[in-house]
Amino acid sequence: MSEYGLTIQGFKKKPYTQIVADKKERARDLFGEDIELSERSPLGLYIESDAWEESKLWDEMEHVYYSAFIDDAEGKQLDGLVKYIGLFRKPALRALGQIEIIGRAGKVVPQGTKVMTESSILFQTRENIMLGGDGVGVANIEAVEPGRTGNVTANRINRLFNPVEGITSVINHERTSGGTIIETDEELRERYYRSLSRKGKATRAAIEAAILELTTVKDARVLENTTMDVVDGLPPKCVAPYVFDGDSHAIAAAILETKSGGIQSYGDIVIDINDSRGYPHMIGFTRAETQDIYVNIALKRNAMFRPGYELDIRTNVIRYIGGLDFDGTEYRGLGLSQNVIHSRIITETSDAGISDVVVKLSTDGTNWVETNIEILTMQVALTDYEKVVVR
Repeated sequence: MSEYGLTIQGFKKKPYTQIVADKKERARDLFGEDIELSERSPLGLYIESDAWEESKLWDEMEHVYYSAFIDDAEGKQLDGLVKYIGLFRKPALRALGQIEIIGRAGKVVPQGTKVMTESSILFQTRENIMLGGDGVGVANIEAVEPGRTGNVTANRINRLFNPVEGITSVINHERTSGGTIIETDEELRERYYRSLSRKGKATRAAIEAAILELTTVKDARVLENTTMDVVDGLPPKCVAPYVFDGDSHAIAAAILETKSGGIQSYGDIVIDINDSRGYPHMIGFTRAETQDIYVNIALKRNAMFRPGYELDIRTNVIRYIGGLDFDGTEYRGLGLSQNVIHSRIITETSDAGISDVVVKLSTDGTNWVETNIEILTMQVALTDYEKVVVR
């Protein structure tokens, strides 16, 4: 077997220097040992140029080889691999919200009426509405483009895309939410390993995988009690799904489709749902409890510090923990039962312009520690731009 290419240890790429050496050796075999092959000779220059092109082919062969492995594949190659277990990358979602519309009493505002922020982030109404006798109505809206840009704070949607007769003003009194980017490679890999049992039925892992497949669910864990006694608050012979975000009816449907017959799905939320034959079932699950995380970061700056970098640090911390940033972007962050690691937050502040940093964490904004924050079994850490202070 060749020393390079596919070997018993895997794929071994031939380095550029070896390609050049092999080509020069071949040239000496053809033209004699006294052939001029220095870097300045015509043949030497040609060999090095040709070797450079060949080295790029070796790079591509290496990429092709590793694209067959879940841990190394990226993009479309990863999409193709996860399909083997029936998994698909979650698409980007549009942000949803509501606007108040003020205008002429009795005015019908048609579905698809476009409104926007001052920075031209477009939304459209999701149904026809009629303004009341006071000239006021409330319409559900969705962002025109999917993604996080549609997650805007209150009072930012205040313009009509085009003037509409009978409408004088619009405003969103609450923030819009739910807009997400397409599932990242890292997130898809994690879901893949947690979904290897999705083709199975009636197991804890299969129920968890079915819930995780829902596009609006950010994380899920399923506990079970296989005994005939109450254990840790769980009734006998039950599964207990804990879910972070997602549509309640869709979650209940996924549980019903996957759980074993005669086994209770237990939780604080109970959904009455019919099976394929029309028989009713009471499906329970529990929403994950959120644990507020406050972060106080004190920086020691030096001459290389970039003005405004404090905002980048705040965004980095929110992206790591999860929560709402100032611009309306909502980050998924940590999942269920994942501790907040103190040292990880320190790394999010790393920059040549920072000589030292002190990071303090809190769960109530009053009592501060410089250690990890433990997140309980069915909790999710959550922060936002008001809870992360960089000074």
